[in-house]
Amino acid sequence: MHQTRSAEREGLARRDAVEQAIHLRLRPILMSTLTSIFGMLPLLVMPGAGTELYRGLAAVIVGGMVISTLFTLILLPALLRLGEEKRLAQA
Repeated sequence: MHQTRSAEREGLARRDAVEQAIHLRLRPILMSTLTSIFGMLPLLVMPGAGTELYRGLAAVIVGGMVISTLFTLILLPALLRLGEEKRLAQA
């Protein structure tokens, strides 16, 4: 969001600002998400003594990471572009 707003202040159109922000932030978002998910997967899928205690916690963390990543990469850019038509009509 900050990246998009900064690009808009520099004079980019909202569509271009959103695309630029996604392009710049995609790799760091995916790297941090995938390391967290793959770090929790062994706890989630491996059988063994004591894992039944932490399996639920791992499932919640992995599910939350997947959902929040989808929201970050799909829902947030769509919401940022909602007011684009109104802004173009006012200009």
